[in-house]
Amino acid sequence: MLCTTSRSTIYALGFSSPDDAATRKLLLVNKDSQPVTVAVDSALRGATAWIVDGSYTSESSPREVRSVGEQLRLAPFATAVLVSNG
Repeated sequence: MLCTTSRSTIYALGFSSPDDAATRKLLLVNKDSQPVTVAVDSALRGATAWIVDGSYTSESSPREVRSVGEQLRLAPFATAVLVSNG
């Protein structure tokens, strides 16, 4: 997983669902006004990511990225949730 500090530009929080402990989830928030590239842990490679960024509107759905690779690029102030089923 990622380690963040108060000075980090990325906030990361890993969690699992109480009803499905095999599913891994990771919340990522880019706290910076610049885009960032996040290295994805091998346990989450191949996961699906749902991203809300500057292209998101109230009429659209979060952008879906299937099969996340070694890196994930986040736009300024973007939020992403990665979900891996085991």
